[in-house]
This record gives sequence, structure tokens and C-alpha cells, in this order.
Amino acid sequence: MGFDKMHEAFRRYVVPLILFLISLIFYCFYVFREPLVYGIDGPYYLVQILYIEKYGTMYYGDPPLTFYILYAFYKLLGDPTLALKIGIMLFTSLTAIPLYLHFYNTTGRVEVGFFASIAYLFSPHIVRLMGDFVKNTFGLFS
Repeated sequence: MGFDKMHEAFRRYVVPLILFLISLIFYCFYVFREPLVYGIDGPYYLVQILYIEKYGTMYYGDPPLTFYILYAFYKLLGDPTLALKIGIMLFTSLTAIPLYLHFYNTTGRVEVGFFASIAYLFSPHIVRLMGDFVKNTFGLFS
């Protein structure tokens, strides 16, 4: 494997992974700073997760993708609050990868993709979105 191919692999795979890990660590500290769920929508998502557990369907008619993903985290982790926090953290951080790749592929410059992802990840609007409109945070990745 030549130097150019290693350098391209670094730009294409390692940089997005670094961005993902930086944001995951940041949001881990942010989301777990308190034992309660974050934001105004947090309790609503807990109600939906627990209602799916009890009745097999959602209580409120809403686009279901986010709630069933969070329910899968709940089944895996056993705690609805932890499932919500992990889901929010993971999907917010995962969005850095396609964002970086889009800007990198469009411009061919690593720094453009890197700084665009950083600006997204640490934007106060995204932090607010994590607590007030959680399903939109999931939608940004998908």
C-alpha cells in the first residue's frame, strides 16, 4: 500500500472516526451531567418508550422511527433514561461522519470537512435540538 493510499484512507476513515469520538466524549459529559433526562422533550420520549414496552405500540401518534430505535436501546440497556441519553449522544455524534464526508468529497479538502463537522457538533442549536426536538436530532443522521 503506497503512501498516497494510506493518506487517502486516513482522510476518508480516520478523520471522521476522530470527529465521532471527540463529539461522543463531549456529549457523554454533557448528557450525563445530571441523572434526569435532558430537555423539555425528555419525559415525552420516556413515556413513549415505556408505552411501547407495555402495549407494543406508541401512545401518541408521531413518526415512529426514533421511538422504536430508542426502544431497542431500552431493551438492550434495561433503563429508559439511559437508553434515551445513549441514543441522543450516539445519533448526534454519528451525524459528523456523513457531514464530514460530504464536505470532503465536495471540496477535496480535509480541513473544510473537519471544521464544518466541528461547527455542527458544537453548535448551540444542535445542543438545544438534543433536548427539545430529539426526533429531529435522529433525523439529521438518517
